Amino acid sequence: MAWEGQNLLQFLTEHGLTVPSPCGGKGLCGKCKVKIFGRAERKTAEEERANPALTDWEVKAGYRLAC
Repeated sequence: MAWEGQNLLQFLTEHGLTVPSPCGGKGLCGKCKVKIFGRAERKTAEEERANPALTDWEVKAGYRLAC
């Protein structure tokens, strides 16, 4: 698929959609938080390190970092 190897932030940016990412997509600021509708995977290692990007409640509600 065309998006393989990309994260959501990269994909959206390439398609002209803007998502705030002051840290440059490094998973540090949490500003690229998005809501996933449907099945959301577990937090990634990057999301675990992001502070205070995602609370446990947000993860359970389907929020993830686009980066």
